[in-house]
Amino acid sequence: MGNIKRRKEGKQIDVKDVRTGAHVTQQFMADILGISLSYYRKIEKGEKALTLDIEEKIKAAFYKPLDSRYKLVATIDYVNIRFQTLNVKEVIQEVLGLKIENFHLNDFKRYKYPFFLNYGHINVYYHDKDPKAGVLIEMSGQACRELEYDFEFHQGKKTWYDFFKNAIDYALRKAPDNENFMKVTRFDLALDELYNEKEGNFDLFQLLSAAREGRWNGRKKSYAAILGGRRTGEGLINDGLSLYFGSKRTHLFFRFYEKDYERAEQEKTSVEAIRDLYGLKNRYEIIMRKAISNAFVR
Repeated sequence: MGNIKRRKEGKQIDVKDVRTGAHVTQQFMADILGISLSYYRKIEKGEKALTLDIEEKIKAAFYKPLDSRYKLVATIDYVNIRFQTLNVKEVIQEVLGLKIENFHLNDFKRYKYPFFLNYGHINVYYHDKDPKAGVLIEMSGQACRELEYDFEFHQGKKTWYDFFKNAIDYALRKAPDNENFMKVTRFDLALDELYNEKEGNFDLFQLLSAAREGRWNGRKKSYAAILGGRRTGEGLINDGLSLYFGSKRTHLFFRFYEKDYERAEQEKTSVEAIRDLYGLKNRYEIIMRKAISNAFVR
């Protein structure tokens, strides 16, 4: 999954470190481990022992060794999918494969939807009167990882292909003559380039130089670059380089950036530590929206 620091040999897993490193809730951890929330909380507080069975479940869910055969690892990093139905429970059960009882009803609104549910980082918005707005599933990158955990441990090792096929089949059953019943309104694909100390990695500054000199082809006519840093008591901290090709206002654009620097800033640690713990260097993102994302997924 790429979210969790690799375990040190001979040291018992710190379940709280695992949970906070993966940015998931205690309820989500309890669900993954197949135990009650109260029992999980006692493990995290040290009031209950971490059994070998639970430790093995944590390792299977979160400790994914990097495969040195691959230089790029692809992940789905954002999904928005809308259904023209008022039956939110049916969408959650049949499309997400989750139980509506696990979702929390929030007391505030988003995107002009009167109701907002969430389970971890998986967000579901719905109308009770406007079927055209219907039900909207929103999943950030972290939500996608959470759903993948559920795919593997609760849904018979389901894949993203299975997920989208289920969504399309559901739409065909419910409204075979309405092509607008289901729309994938956003789909982000991320390619992580693993850190390679021996052979080196692609230099994004070379791409920036090519862009400045007009040495790239394609329909995207514009680019932008962000290069930042901060002076601290411990010295200068760089935030890395981010390159954007195309406009964020369009239905297709690209973002390439130094993931190791971004993650180091997030975790308040060194770039070298991030490369060692996660094996990360660069990330190449393809962001698709509306007609492009819907056509791509179908």
